[in-house]
Amino acid sequence: MSSATRTEERLAQYAFVIRDLSGDLESYWRRANVPKVRFEEGKIREGGAIFPLKENTVGEVENATLERGLVPIRTSLWDWLTECGSYTAGIPFGSGVASPGYMRDIAIDQLRRDRSVAMTVTLFAARIISWQPGNFDNEATEIQVEIAEVSYEGLDIAFY
Repeated sequence: MSSATRTEERLAQYAFVIRDLSGDLESYWRRANVPKVRFEEGKIREGGAIFPLKENTVGEVENATLERGLVPIRTSLWDWLTECGSYTAGIPFGSGVASPGYMRDIAIDQLRRDRSVAMTVTLFAARIISWQPGNFDNEATEIQVEIAEVSYEGLDIAFY
């Protein structure tokens, strides 16, 4: 069986495509979480009001998690993973200012069964903060990543 046939069969199982907005980076994942957004709730009591007025104050988003990914060889995702890891390892005592050179604007496309895009979550200024490689296979044409955690500074969600 040729490696192209094997790759096609494998990719049919993956429902999420991660792509760089520059078009250079692409990978396929079985599971991806939609980031949870939470706002702190502020309460204001005016005068002698019994019930406070409530408003949203500071917002916070959780990191995105990607699970069971296939990274085709000769894409820059593997380079991005190792670049983020090398940068983190080079920081004295694990602290420092993040370099914008390794941040990427990425899109997570959720695919329908017919392989059309159902939803796109775009993460701005994204960076890999942790990842775990899978079992390496000498006969595979892809690199498997078990889990990757992505931190980011903003997001946009579009449904199709």
